[in-house]
Amino acid sequence: MNLSDRKQNIISLSLYKDFKCIADKCTSTCCAGWKITVSDKDYDRFCRLEDKVLRDDIISNIEEKNGKYFFKNMADGRCAMLDDDGLCRIQRNSDEKTLCNTCRKFPRLTSVCGNDIWISFAASCPVTARYLISEKVSFISLKSDMTDRMANNCVPDAVSEILSYYEEGCRIMTNVSPEDRCVIRYNKYIDVISSLSEIIMEDKRCGYLTGCFDYYENQSESIIKDITTADETLKKVYGKLKSNYLIYRSFSRVLEFQEESFHDCYTQIMGEIMLIKMIAVSRLYTFGKVKDESWIEIINWVYRLCAHGRKTSQRIHEVFDACLGNDNIWSILIE
Repeated sequence: MNLSDRKQNIISLSLYKDFKCIADKCTSTCCAGWKITVSDKDYDRFCRLEDKVLRDDIISNIEEKNGKYFFKNMADGRCAMLDDDGLCRIQRNSDEKTLCNTCRKFPRLTSVCGNDIWISFAASCPVTARYLISEKVSFISLKSDMTDRMANNCVPDAVSEILSYYEEGCRIMTNVSPEDRCVIRYNKYIDVISSLSEIIMEDKRCGYLTGCFDYYENQSESIIKDITTADETLKKVYGKLKSNYLIYRSFSRVLEFQEESFHDCYTQIMGEIMLIKMIAVSRLYTFGKVKDESWIEIINWVYRLCAHGRKTSQRIHEVFDACLGNDNIWSILIE
């Protein structure tokens, strides 16, 4: 059944109307780290493919566990159907319709929330990341009887609490001096890095993003100057990204984890934004500039690290929760 045939309101990120996979130009490995589910229907279809070579390749790389089918993962965490050039052999040798449902819909994330269907996009996709740094996040309706204005008005009910809580934290922390804010951020960044390093090194899906923490390896004697200069240099892109990511991630986090507590949701969103900013600062001083492509790479990497793979994402969430403590301090840490 087509989504537009359903009775519920269907609300999506505005990216939906223009999204187009960039295929072999994609710099990200979207299927890294996930166990890609193959439905019974898709498995049966694979078994009946006319192309024997492709059929045998697919079936030999599917495993069954507890009555469910999954594509095997290679040692580095990538799907076994992914070639070294980043292209899927199924899509290379047939077309998108041959893919299993999980792969056909990625990076779209869909869930029923209340009386509505929500559609978001995974930020591990470069197209999504570029949307977050270049467009204003908004929402559209995929139903003819619901306007885009109505879609935008419906969604804030789910994200306004996050935004209001963040804004209140900003007001509470207003009296902290600019110098103290820089020192707080730097010290918390160091705490987070020391806790994350082991997790990152163990994670074969992501590995170490070049230059992401290099700046913090040596104690800086010019913390206040460095942080202040970085804020000024990065503000054009980061200002829009932060605003977009707060809305985007509030929407997609609630979509994926509807039973999650407010505190856990807030902590996760703020932690991801903080990681993006602290990596951008490090890359600025490591490479001298942060171009759009670097911002996209950072967003992709952070999302994969924090959202792909339940065990790793839970460990990272625990780091955010343990290292940061007071919720109000997030307003300083994501400046």
